[in-house]
Amino acid sequence: MRVLLISPKDPDIPTNLKYLMGGENTYTRELLESPPLGVTYTYFTDALKRGEIKYSFWNFGLWVLMKVRILPPDAGFICIRVLKHFDLIHCHAYNLKLDGELTPPVVLSDSSSNFLFLQDYLGWGELRIKAYYFIKKIIVKALIVYDQNLNLMDARLVVWSEFAKKIHKVLGIDTQKIHVIPPGISLPKTSPRRNDGFHILFVGTWFKRKGGDFVVKAYRKLKKRYPKIRLNLIGEVPKGFDLAKGVIHEEYVSRNKLLSEFFPRADVIVLVPEKAEGYGIVILEAASFGIPAVVSRIWALSEVVENGKSGFVVSPGSVAEIARAIEKLIVSPALKIKFGKVARKKFMENFWIKVTNKKLHELYTSVVWNKDE
Repeated sequence: MRVLLISPKDPDIPTNLKYLMGGENTYTRELLESPPLGVTYTYFTDALKRGEIKYSFWNFGLWVLMKVRILPPDAGFICIRVLKHFDLIHCHAYNLKLDGELTPPVVLSDSSSNFLFLQDYLGWGELRIKAYYFIKKIIVKALIVYDQNLNLMDARLVVWSEFAKKIHKVLGIDTQKIHVIPPGISLPKTSPRRNDGFHILFVGTWFKRKGGDFVVKAYRKLKKRYPKIRLNLIGEVPKGFDLAKGVIHEEYVSRNKLLSEFFPRADVIVLVPEKAEGYGIVILEAASFGIPAVVSRIWALSEVVENGKSGFVVSPGSVAEIARAIEKLIVSPALKIKFGKVARKKFMENFWIKVTNKKLHELYTSVVWNKDE
C-alpha cells in the first residue's frame, strides 16, 4: 500500500528551538522509520521534489487568509494536486485541500485539537474562538478542505487519546469516524544504567509551559535533603532564570542523544504543565526504558500514566506534590523499580509501534476498501 504522508517534521539541524514540533516530529519520524507492515510511506516534501504532487494556488491563498488573521492560527494548510497514484493520504495536523482528478482516500490525524491550542496555549476566549471557527467553517466547506475540527467530510480521523476524542465530539465530529490510536514508539536500544545517584529528567522546548519552573523549584527543595540527586534539564531556559546547583542543562540535544544518553541514566521523568499539553510523547519514550513518570492532571496525561502504578499524577502547579512524588521514588528504590516495570508493560501493550501500526494498517485497509466499493 502506497501512502502519501503529510505531517510536520523538524529539520535535522534546528535554527530556532521555539518552533520545534516536539511530539509531532517524533510521530512523523517514527512512521517513516517504522511503517506498518505492507505500507510504503512517501513523505510529501519528497513527493514534491519528484513531481508526484505539486502545490495548488490555494496553498498560498489560504496561507494569506491565516496570516492576516481571517482564519485562526494552526499548523497551516497543505493544498496539492496529486499527479501520481497513491492508495491513501495520511495527513497529520495540517488542513488538506486536494485539487485535480486524482483524489485518494484520506485519513486525518491530530494529537489533540486546534480548539485547545487556541484556548489553552494562546489564551483565547470561547466567544473569540467560536467567531473565528464560524468563519473558518464557511471557508473550508466552500473550498472543500479537510479539517480535523470542522470539516471531516469522507475522511476518518485518528486522535491520540480518549480525551482528544471527547473534544472532537464536542466540536461536532461524528464519533463513528474517530479512531483512538496513540503514537507508536520503537523499542529502545538499551544501554547500561549508570549507578551515579538519582537522576530526574525534564525535557521540554517550551520550558515554562511544560512546567520546567515547577520542576526546578521541587528539585531545590529535594536537593537540601538528598544532596546526591541530579536534575537533567533539556530545553531553552528563559533569560535570567536561576538554575539550581547541580542541574545538568542543555538547550537542545538530538533525539538519538536523548535516547542513548539521557534516558538510560534517568530514574524518573517529570512533565508537569500547569494548563496545556498536547500529549506528552516523551513519557512514552521514558516508559519504553521502564522509567516511571510524574505528570500533572491535565488533558491526556492521566491516560498515559496510571497514578500509583506507573508513576504519579499531581495537581497542576503544585510544587509540593511534585516534590513529594519524586521523594517517594528516591527513598524507595523498590517502588521505583515496580513502577518502572508497570510503565514498561503498559508501553508494550499500548504504545509499542508494532501494536499501534497494526491498528493503523487495519484502518488504512478499511478506508481503501471502502473507497474501491
